[in-house]
Amino acid sequence: MATKSSNPLNVGVIGVGLLGGRHARYASTHPDARLRAVADPRPQAGRAVASETGATWYDDYRVMLRKEDLDLVIVATPDPFHRDPIVAAAQAGVPNLLTEKPMATTLADARRMRDAVDKAGAALYILFPNRFSPLDRAVRYAVRHGLLGRPAYGDVRLDDNISVPTAMWGGRSRDWASGSSTAHFLLSHVVDLLRWYFHPADVVEVCAASQRRVLRYTPDLYDAQLFFDTGLLVRVKAEWIRRMDALVEFDLSFSGDRGGLVYRKTPAFRARQGLRIDPEGVSSAELERHQKALAR
Repeated sequence: MATKSSNPLNVGVIGVGLLGGRHARYASTHPDARLRAVADPRPQAGRAVASETGATWYDDYRVMLRKEDLDLVIVATPDPFHRDPIVAAAQAGVPNLLTEKPMATTLADARRMRDAVDKAGAALYILFPNRFSPLDRAVRYAVRHGLLGRPAYGDVRLDDNISVPTAMWGGRSRDWASGSSTAHFLLSHVVDLLRWYFHPADVVEVCAASQRRVLRYTPDLYDAQLFFDTGLLVRVKAEWIRRMDALVEFDLSFSGDRGGLVYRKTPAFRARQGLRIDPEGVSSAELERHQKALAR
C-alpha cells in the first residue's frame, strides 16, 4: 500500500455503522495508522465513534475530504452507496481506498469507480476478510497441495437470518436491502473464496435462479451453478429468508478424484465450526508433513 512517508497512515472512515465503526476502532489502535476523521450523516452514530476514537466527526464526507490530508479512506456505506465516496476520495487525491464488498451493485457504478481511481492513480482495495481465516487458508492449502486430487464438484451454502434484510439496519433495512441482494451481500464472499481456493481456475459460465416470493422488495435467494474452465462445477446458494438460531450459516464441501473435504465455517444448530479433510492414497509420513504445515 502506497504511503506519503514512513509515518503512520492518516485514515478516514466513511460510514460508521456495523462495520465502519469496527474499522474506525481498529485504525485508532493500530500502530501503523492514525485515525483522523470519520464521516456519517447521523449525528448520534458519528459523534459516538468520534468520541470513542478521538477522531473528528463530519456529517458530510465531502467536507472531510476537503479538510483532511488522508493517506487511506475506508468506505463502509451500505452496498448501493459505495460509488460516490470512492469517486470523491479519488478526486480528492487520497492514494489508498478500501471499500467493503461488493465493489458496487451495478456494472455502471463499478466502471465509474474504476475510471476515477485509474485517472487519479490511486489504489482501490475490496475487502474480502475470509481470506485471512486460518481454516480458509487450510482449505486453500488442501486444494493447492493436491489433497483432493483434481477438484470435480463443490456445494456451498451461505445463508443469513431473515432479520438481516428486515431489521439489521433498523428502519432503513428495507430500503437498503432493496438496493442489494444475496448475490451482492453474500455470494460476493463465496465467489472470491472459490477463485482464491482454486486459482488459476476461473468461472466461465453461470446458470442461476432467484425468486421473490417472501421479501418481494429484494430477491429471497439466489441458487446458481458455477462452471470453471478446469471442469470444476460448484453449486452456490445464498438465502435471505431463513428462520434459524444463528445470524449466519456458512457450509462448504468439495470432492475430487483423490479426496474431499467438508468445512463448516460458522456454528449452527447442534453443529460446531470445523474442517475435515479426507485424502486418499496419502502415506502416514505425508499426512504428518501436511499436519505440521497446517499447524504453522
